[in-house]
Amino acid sequence: MSGEERARWICELLRRAAVRAPRFVKESLIKVKEREEGHARAQIESILENLEMAEAEGVPLCQDTGLPFFFVQFGTDVSSEELGAWLSALEGGVKLATESVPLRPNAVDPLSRANSGDNLGRGMPMVDLELYPAMRGMRIQVTIKGAGSENMTALKLFSPGAKWREIELWVLERVLEAGGKPCPPTFLGLGVGGTAALSLKLAERALLRAPSRNEDASIALLEEELFELVNELGVGPMGLGGNTTVLGTFVEVANTHTATLPVALKFCCWAYRRASLRVSGEEAWLEDM
Repeated sequence: MSGEERARWICELLRRAAVRAPRFVKESLIKVKEREEGHARAQIESILENLEMAEAEGVPLCQDTGLPFFFVQFGTDVSSEELGAWLSALEGGVKLATESVPLRPNAVDPLSRANSGDNLGRGMPMVDLELYPAMRGMRIQVTIKGAGSENMTALKLFSPGAKWREIELWVLERVLEAGGKPCPPTFLGLGVGGTAALSLKLAERALLRAPSRNEDASIALLEEELFELVNELGVGPMGLGGNTTVLGTFVEVANTHTATLPVALKFCCWAYRRASLRVSGEEAWLEDM
């Protein structure tokens, strides 16, 4: 497969993420609509209409098409040359998608605020690499998240003796502070443990797992408990009040230093934009989500 072909696959991956939300998002919205009335129900109905129109017309779900974050998982059968070729194709794919989807050019220099015009630049696109020994081939997932959600990211270094209830209360406070800014109903990713940097990565990975519960049954129970508590806040769709503030809550944990307890919270708006590309040798295909 040529470099141009790989770039076109990455472009199509980004197109899928920007234009079509995963099936579980629509199913979740249809389900919660029945729990709402008045302004809250009207907001859910508008979101569902937006989903239908975007997919039918092939246009992005939201004007803020965010910044792409690629999660590349690969097995031991993938050569360094093949992995490198796909990583090199990410830039070309982002540039092509910016022109053809189109994706709004959001990448700017953090100091001068100069816009690169193609969503590339220093540190862009963001890539997370992980070896999966049991995997055959490669899986390239992408999430694109706008600034409304990203600006609500929170990080706290708790006392090492902090209990889960303290973490829950902190999450509830952050959700109340965020209000309608992250365009609820949202998905929440919570990273607990590791270092400050690792907890943020854990929170991002937790969101990537939606809609599945954590494989650890005890953590899955905490996810469900947090889900119920957040929805009792009454922030509601678009912050206008209602029964549905979140569509999902997901928690990932890692062992941490005995003298600290970092916790990170990531928001993702209802326009949960994620897509997945599988690669096996010369074959590639978009996964149905």
